[in-house]
Amino acid sequence: MVEAAIPVSRPGEDDQPRDLSRRHLIYGTRPARALIVKHEGTFEKVARHYLAALLRKVRKGKGSIKTYTKARWMLETFIFPKLGDKPIGDITASQLLVELKKIEEKGLNETARRTKQRCGRVFRHGIGLGYPIRDITPDLRGLLEAPQVEHHAGLTDPREVGELLLELDGYLKLQPLVFLRPFELRNLEWEWVDFDEAQLRIPRAHMKGKRTYHLVPLAIQALAILKELHAEPAKTLSSSTITRALRRLGYSGEEMTDHGFRTVASTPPNEDGTWRPDAIERQLSHQEDDEVRGAYDAAEYLGE
Repeated sequence: MVEAAIPVSRPGEDDQPRDLSRRHLIYGTRPARALIVKHEGTFEKVARHYLAALLRKVRKGKGSIKTYTKARWMLETFIFPKLGDKPIGDITASQLLVELKKIEEKGLNETARRTKQRCGRVFRHGIGLGYPIRDITPDLRGLLEAPQVEHHAGLTDPREVGELLLELDGYLKLQPLVFLRPFELRNLEWEWVDFDEAQLRIPRAHMKGKRTYHLVPLAIQALAILKELHAEPAKTLSSSTITRALRRLGYSGEEMTDHGFRTVASTPPNEDGTWRPDAIERQLSHQEDDEVRGAYDAAEYLGE
């Protein structure tokens, strides 16, 4: 039986190549003795090897390109400039903490936390390649500020919104088309859907505020999704389903939340200037509480 553990270093052996054929078989890597020499293995070199492995998983359908892109961005932006050329085994927890604190100073607490996690994966990847190192990130537990997640974070750049919609295609199709509050979407009743008129009418009892009802015109795509769902057995949508889906796609709480789709529905259209602000507010159910005016507005803006 081949011993899987890394042999304990003896004096003078730190710079000697090791026979790690079994490890290479396990991790799917080719023997590269230059990588195993401690002082030739910089943090960036190991991280690039890790990113390449991550990208291979994405190409095999086992990961998200968004996750890979963000991982590369975090390492290249915040870690490589100061620590990238250092031997991975020489980097200390305090040195890494200095770089993570710089991220916090920008107000990016969640990014700092995720960057620490990503560095931890790089260290563990290095261990898998045979470097005589350890993951130093657990030493930083409790030393970073708690993430300051912006309330109802949502994307506002149209290009980012487009990327999000492409990633959601086939995953979360209905939410971006109706811009309802999360609890309104989860509690939809079939009796509120008018397939002939292509409208969704949510009664007062199931809405926020005192409005008589909220009228949502349904796009062709939304109708198709609802008809498909209507033909299937009823399923309960958890309050965390959409949030978990966004996280699996690689979006942090600083970037996008389930309620953030309403930000998507408001900020880009208002900045674009194509639609009247009052029509946008109506679609978001931000209209006045006056019932008479509410009924009038519903008809006035229905065309738009």
